[in-house]
Amino acid sequence: MHIFSKKEIDQAQSLVVIFSELSELDKVAAEIKEKADYDSELFTKKESLQLYRQALAAGGDLYLLRLDPDDRSNRKLQKTFNSLASAFLKNSAADLQFSFLTELSDEQKMQSLKAFLLALPAYNPHSTSGFKPDKDQKSDNKEDKEAAEST
Repeated sequence: MHIFSKKEIDQAQSLVVIFSELSELDKVAAEIKEKADYDSELFTKKESLQLYRQALAAGGDLYLLRLDPDDRSNRKLQKTFNSLASAFLKNSAADLQFSFLTELSDEQKMQSLKAFLLALPAYNPHSTSGFKPDKDQKSDNKEDKEAAEST
């Protein structure tokens, strides 16, 4: 797994394109932008993850991940990339490449990739053991309660 520049895309591998605004997808290859444009209504939510099976020319899967531009907290990034890891585990067997089109600090990028890796059983045996640290349970419960109150 690696972060790459646009010129280094290996289309036999799975690719994650991370963006905040649809206009940022102007920076990607035409076939990727075409898929996002076709499903643009799916990206009207603040956060969205789309998976396209065997979408790239050589058979790699494509993941389009939209981040909420108003909430870039580490906790939110962790949850978003955990969702990506779940989709990746179900659907992809290839190596995964990342393309960050949106502005994230180096620290936020590393935090996101760390969250993704920790959601994979190979990197975090606790994820399949059923064990969850107390502090994460408390944080999740608090966030769920706050979300319910705000609706």
